[in-house]
Amino acid sequence: MRLGNVTKMALPASRDSSRTDLIRSEQISTLYKQTPVTYAALVVVALFLMIGTWGQRPALPMIAWLSALCMLGVVRFTLFFRYRQAQPLAADAKRWGNYIVIASAINGCIWGLAGIVMYVPDSPSQQAMLTVALYAVAAGATTLSPVYLPSFHAFIVPILVPIVLRTALEGDTPHLIIAALGIVLLVVSLVFGRNLSRVFADSLNRRYENIDLIERLTEQKAFAERSQHEAEAANRAKSQFLAAASHDLRQPLHALGLFTATLGEKVSGQSERSIVGNINASIESLEGLFDALLDISKLDAGIIQTAVQDFPLQTLFDQVQTEFGAQAAEKGLRFKVSLSSAVVRSDPILLGRVLANLVSNAIRYTQKGGVVVGARRSGGQIRIEIWDSGSGIPEEYRDKVFEEFYQLGNPERDRKKGLGLGLAIVRRLLDLLAVNLEFRSEADRGSVFKITVPCGETASARRFQPGASASALDALRGKFVVVVDDERAVRDGMQALLGQWGCQVLSVGSIDEAIQALAKRSDAPELVLADYRLRGNTTGIDAIRIIQARYGKKIASVLITGDTAPDRLRETRDSGYQLLHKPVRPAKLRALMSHLLQPGPPLA
Repeated sequence: MRLGNVTKMALPASRDSSRTDLIRSEQISTLYKQTPVTYAALVVVALFLMIGTWGQRPALPMIAWLSALCMLGVVRFTLFFRYRQAQPLAADAKRWGNYIVIASAINGCIWGLAGIVMYVPDSPSQQAMLTVALYAVAAGATTLSPVYLPSFHAFIVPILVPIVLRTALEGDTPHLIIAALGIVLLVVSLVFGRNLSRVFADSLNRRYENIDLIERLTEQKAFAERSQHEAEAANRAKSQFLAAASHDLRQPLHALGLFTATLGEKVSGQSERSIVGNINASIESLEGLFDALLDISKLDAGIIQTAVQDFPLQTLFDQVQTEFGAQAAEKGLRFKVSLSSAVVRSDPILLGRVLANLVSNAIRYTQKGGVVVGARRSGGQIRIEIWDSGSGIPEEYRDKVFEEFYQLGNPERDRKKGLGLGLAIVRRLLDLLAVNLEFRSEADRGSVFKITVPCGETASARRFQPGASASALDALRGKFVVVVDDERAVRDGMQALLGQWGCQVLSVGSIDEAIQALAKRSDAPELVLADYRLRGNTTGIDAIRIIQARYGKKIASVLITGDTAPDRLRETRDSGYQLLHKPVRPAKLRALMSHLLQPGPPLA
């Protein structure tokens, strides 16, 4: 296994050895790797020397010299194979380095003896051949052996010193010049070898620095990934907790809303109506929290689909004026929504939610002055701007305000100041719409939020109009409605409320109870209201399908759920049935039932 050119030997050593040990280990490893090539080259040079000198010098010393060289070759190759087999760690590399230094010294001495054994005094041509061969071996060692300096020194000095001395002994000027050149070659080789060794060591040092850097980056990346996984796990746990808590709390709240609506239609005294009004106000406050949690869950689940269209921006501005004009007036604020002829291309419902949340925040955190909503063209886009003179957002909190439940200036968690979910919803909606949001803010001087949306085409624009709700009770009178819910309080509340509206109600707690009760009646239900979670690992989807299968026809059906888990939301959406979330506002339930029970086009 390699990292770059670093051998397997060096990697484990990097965990428990110093950088110096690592560099020495790599130098020695490189020298051992060169053994086959370098020794083969030396044998070739030795054979040429033998051939060129044969007959001019006694054969026995030359054969002895070549035999010594070959025996050393056997030792060197034995060391080479044992080193490859051992693959020593950096801590053991010095011992293997000592072996190769000793072998290099012996090798240098053998080649140095060649300058004596094969020197022919009366043959200038043979002397030239011998000198060139020995100088060439020294030059070759200078390019290969300096990777480990002790081995290089042990080899090159014994090679050159004997031939230099033997040449100088001739005493004439040419031989003295050749001897002087040998001394120059020795000095240059030593200096060059030292420099080359230093360059090689520096390159190894940089390599190990890079390895350390890669290891640190890998550790940081692993830490970041672990942190991300932990954050995702925490987010999933939070979503699961919110989903479970939301479902368990929505059940009694849903029943409470049904009973309160029934009570409100029966009481007539002013004081009693006031009490019922206060109860309804508290329920609406809780419903606001649950609706915000549901919005977060829907956006996280990815089940909200955009319906992009061209529409007049003034449509949303009119809604903002209607919804927030009175609220701003109650606080004594100036509230101005500019007129706009712009046509934009976006999802009018989701963009309206973004605009409403930003305006609501602006009014909530503005105590004096006012709030202005307007729009201006910027190239092929429309920039919607919300200005306020409120408390502003300090720079260090500008990212945090888009987190769930984070609020500035509300440590006591006063619900009148909101829930801290508005901007979290805005951020998710803007991501869904692929719309940019910019904002500037100064503490105690106010803020400006800017939303940039594409321009639409006037010719294809169609005004967005919320569907009108059916409020007539006549559509419900006498209708046979089956309610399937495993909570007794919810069934009793639905029984009372639907009975008040004139419906015939069959209220059951499970699918089996529904089948048994329906078997006793001859008429088929006209509407099924089923809770999503039922007993025995069954769901409202199962209940609706079984009831429809019993009568062999489609029956108007509504799923009612308090579950906000993303998987559950996707499943209920994919079922194709109408969906209401607990706690259900009676007016909304009545409007949906009236629409489903009246002939007409299906509800989108």
